[in-house]
Amino acid sequence: DNAKFYMDLLRKDATQWSNPIVRASFAEAHYDIAVHYLNKGDKSAAILHYRKALSANPELRDAHYNLAVLLAEGGQTESAIVHYREALRITPDYFKAHNNLGKIYAESGDAEAAITHYRQALLHVPESVDTLNNLGNALVALGQATEAVTHFEKAISINEADARSHYNHGAALGSLGRYDDAIIAYQRCVALNPDHMLAHNNLGTALARMKRYQEAEKHLRKAIALDPDYQPAKRNLRLLKSLREQSP
Repeated sequence: DNAKFYMDLLRKDATQWSNPIVRASFAEAHYDIAVHYLNKGDKSAAILHYRKALSANPELRDAHYNLAVLLAEGGQTESAIVHYREALRITPDYFKAHNNLGKIYAESGDAEAAITHYRQALLHVPESVDTLNNLGNALVALGQATEAVTHFEKAISINEADARSHYNHGAALGSLGRYDDAIIAYQRCVALNPDHMLAHNNLGTALARMKRYQEAEKHLRKAIALDPDYQPAKRNLRLLKSLREQSP
């Protein structure tokens, strides 16, 4: 209703657009309409009204952020980056924008840019388990697993019941050749989430490296049972069979 009122006003007298009060009210009305459509699940309409709100007032941080989220979900990552950056221009310490921008860069393969934004996010919310995991994974992608381990361990200290943290911890430890420690991390992961297929596969591989073949087979078969089409687990099971045949 507010948007209709201001649209009618502008139709009658276009000079009202220069009135900052009119522009601000028009922007807020479109922002509220966008939220309404988003809550109803109509993302296209929400995007349209977020854009209209920003055209009236480019300083609406939350409109930039919410629009960026929707654009990223729709695969429009370049446009999403623009609006996340605008949100950060308005509020440089905006945690959620830094974290989400980091995710976009990580998914596009730019681990260095991702790390920059994850570090910025953690400056403002140092206890974020999600961001600690994101930073750790980006560091692993750059071959910096030793530092990554410290971030995963901090995430675990904050929430020991987070299976993702234990899984990522195990992966980082395994990349460093610390297979005994990786086994413990993966065991904790599957204890928390028995259906974590990747953890079962990696646990089986780590156990095989330590010549714990019977345990390794159990977890590789569990991974295959969880996803019969997961080829790495099938290959690892064949390799395990070969190792057992060669073992004295």
